[in-house]
Amino acid sequence: MIFSVLVALLVLLIAYWWANQGLFDAFIHFTCVVIAGALAFALWEPITVGFLLKGGGFDGYAWGLTLGVLFLGLLFVLRVVIDFVTPKRPALPRWANLSFGAVLGLLSGILTMGITLIAVGHLSSSTELLGYTGWVRSPESNGRPQQSSPTSPASLVMGFTQGFFNMLSAGSCSPLMGNTPMASLRPAVAQDGGSLFKDSLREGRGNSTLAPGTFSLDGFYHDPKYVLRDNTKGQGAYAVMLTLQPASFDAGGSFSLSASQARLIAPIPGGSIAEFPIEFSQEKKTDSGRSMIRYEFKTATSFASLEDSSGEGKICLVFSDKPFKSGAPTMLLIKGLRVALPAVNPNALALGQAVENAGEKIAIAPDESAPPIPSSELRLDSMISGIVLSKNGLPGTLQEDGGNLVSGAAKRIKKNPQAKGDVRNMAQSKDERIVKLTVSRESIADLFNVDKTRKIAEAVGLRGVPTLVDKNGNLYEPFGYIWVNTVTEEWEIYLEKPAEGFTVKQFQRGSDGFIDVLYRLPIGVEVQMVILRDPSLPVNKAKILGTASLKVESSGSTK
Repeated sequence: MIFSVLVALLVLLIAYWWANQGLFDAFIHFTCVVIAGALAFALWEPITVGFLLKGGGFDGYAWGLTLGVLFLGLLFVLRVVIDFVTPKRPALPRWANLSFGAVLGLLSGILTMGITLIAVGHLSSSTELLGYTGWVRSPESNGRPQQSSPTSPASLVMGFTQGFFNMLSAGSCSPLMGNTPMASLRPAVAQDGGSLFKDSLREGRGNSTLAPGTFSLDGFYHDPKYVLRDNTKGQGAYAVMLTLQPASFDAGGSFSLSASQARLIAPIPGGSIAEFPIEFSQEKKTDSGRSMIRYEFKTATSFASLEDSSGEGKICLVFSDKPFKSGAPTMLLIKGLRVALPAVNPNALALGQAVENAGEKIAIAPDESAPPIPSSELRLDSMISGIVLSKNGLPGTLQEDGGNLVSGAAKRIKKNPQAKGDVRNMAQSKDERIVKLTVSRESIADLFNVDKTRKIAEAVGLRGVPTLVDKNGNLYEPFGYIWVNTVTEEWEIYLEKPAEGFTVKQFQRGSDGFIDVLYRLPIGVEVQMVILRDPSLPVNKAKILGTASLKVESSGSTK
């Protein structure tokens, strides 16, 4: 509240001052503010990145000081020059001086305060300034950055300033070389100034900047069928693999990164598309080597982090690809530093390897006690496990397209003798096939600890997910399941992630009858084993449920 009142008073004070100075002086000052602001934003990144970011303690203040000093210095020089060449002022009616002078003074005040606040917001300090936090991550937003005070004077002046100079950068002040305006390169300076730049570990005391040379961008991947952990985000993701050097770590000896401090950017005409990461995997060093552990940015305390300051470490950031339907991302903005992305790797398996094992081939330790899974329990099969459904009477939230189920879920489905049988299969693209893994008390893939010797499910725990592994070490997690309850003669179909996920805890409900766990695999893949793994633990902690020999062929569209 104090900060909002202070910002409003300063803006009004500037407007009042220039209203009393007259229309001509107010116009001159407004012109100087616009020119100084445009030049400051144009020179901001080249000077900061090219001369000031060295990996030292000053880096945390480089972005803010550069913008503030450039703007105020240029404004001072321009005012001195203009006042020197225009010593006389025309006589104008008092009403014109007061009315139009106040309007131009108000615009000058808004832009001046906007640039100043954006500069202050790029100084490493607490995310709160006299009670103001413009953008925050909170439990209410599931850890996603959101605007907390949209009507605050500080938010309004920064938002107006961003919009004004973005408009200029795409219009009369567009660059002569490159033809890429600020609106496309740094699309959200107001959001960054409104706390996101400082949204680091320990309430802003963590490192908020990265210097060139303190990290490397090792890969850029896209998989339109990647299953995100948050099922509300659907499928499809981009991923960026980073290697961080110790010089990029916080003063306390660890590296940390919040969802607020990274964006994928796709320039489009007159602006850009920008998206925060929603998942990440981070490297953990164990006695058996390095491994990656997956997490979500879903709470206010979610940070991608590296603890070992004695050597480099890897982090993989995952972004939903939904916002980028009209343009592919070409840049990554991370802790203030804008980096050009390499050519995207469209290999769907490469993204999985990056997330699960830092881009390296995944190796599962052999288990001689693992039994072979017969072809009757691991097979190509897109049918709905012994039931047919009518298009006009689909239960639950199930959706169909062309007679094939595509999404949704339904419980306690009974066989309907009147069903027309319009829907018999699940949808699959021409480049993939659906694979079913049968799980029951009699199946080789034992999630019920029937095998008292191996007790795989007990060893891995209730969060274990049955996962397919191909001969190249790529992992494939389920996208759904069908539970056939042979006692009640009911079906349960999930083509989306349930609340408990595709885990032992979820599947042990199906002790009556059997469950067909569903996977989508590219044609040509050869499955060699089924493992049970807890996604929150390194992949080398997984246990082998059974070995397999299944080749995904184009002819396996139905059973």
